[in-house]
Amino acid sequence: MSILEFSRVTELNWDCLSGPEGHIENPDWLKIEDRIKALNALEHSCVFISANNGTSLTIGGNPKQGFIVFFSQDDKHSYVMAPVGSRAGTQNLVIGFQPGDYLCRILVSLATAIQVARTYFFKAERDECFEWTYDDQSIDIE
Repeated sequence: MSILEFSRVTELNWDCLSGPEGHIENPDWLKIEDRIKALNALEHSCVFISANNGTSLTIGGNPKQGFIVFFSQDDKHSYVMAPVGSRAGTQNLVIGFQPGDYLCRILVSLATAIQVARTYFFKAERDECFEWTYDDQSIDIE
């Protein structure tokens, strides 16, 4: 049995500044991981993953400034939170080829983005090993 047979992911989409946007139906894990690793804000800034249960996972950003990872279900979004101690302040980041100031409380590392995506690939759920928030506006400083 291949890894694809265990996946609940039905679609992978990504943006591309230098060419057409990308789309793969029923992607395998390696294609998803490669797309996340390709995020650089210059040519690729967002990855959109959809599952057969109607949920989606969006990852945007780049390795230098961080990634926003959010899970969508029933028109509600929840964001993976940065580790305690890394939540204060804002960071200018390009997502969807639009620059903006994003709160550090919802910016995570590439490793975190990949781990959350991997869990989503297999379960089509949020990775409960990480802290999530529905509020991307307030800042908790511990």
